[in-house]
Amino acid sequence: MLKTIDADVKTLLAANPGMFTASRAKEVMVEIRDFQTAGVESFARGCPFYEQKPGRMDIMGKRVGVKGEYLENCIQSMQLLVDEL
Repeated sequence: MLKTIDADVKTLLAANPGMFTASRAKEVMVEIRDFQTAGVESFARGCPFYEQKPGRMDIMGKRVGVKGEYLENCIQSMQLLVDEL
């Protein structure tokens, strides 16, 4: 999957150089970890990562937990993406 995304970005860069400030795919790509439970909880509750609290809660009848370090990683990853935009 990642190779396909990389190839798509390279194609876009080549076909539309005026739309980008970079000339290489590496310069416009950001690595984001899988958000796992924190992402599911955020989506299910309609709550952005920065408003979530670590700990256990009920989501759709299931008891789930999000560790503080995982949540912080999500926040940092999203900030990295936003900074690149």
